[in-house]
Amino acid sequence: AEDPHGAKLVSVPLFKTALGSYAVTGVLGGVTAILLAVLLGTTSPGMGEQVANKVLAVSIIAGLGNLTGGLIVGLLLGVLEAIVQGYISGSWANAIAFVVMLVVILAKPKGLFGMKL
Repeated sequence: AEDPHGAKLVSVPLFKTALGSYAVTGVLGGVTAILLAVLLGTTSPGMGEQVANKVLAVSIIAGLGNLTGGLIVGLLLGVLEAIVQGYISGSWANAIAFVVMLVVILAKPKGLFGMKL
């Protein structure tokens, strides 16, 4: 809870609520890992790093706390990566998210749609 004292005042069972949220998070993480392994056709200990790095880049570019901005930036970044991969090189496609992230951080520290980091 954001405010454990307030939650206790209205009789929210903190331990059960925290346990439930951790359980839901674990199940969702497991399902995501399984779906990603099926999509990629293989598994490895570091298979989620590339995806996690791109999610971090999209979050920073869009600005923290803005879901709509994240969806827009994610879509545009995916299109930009496909264009770079098709016309320049596949290795540059992985780097383009971080190049855009650096430019956005230097030009607009709050992100395109969000709060200041």
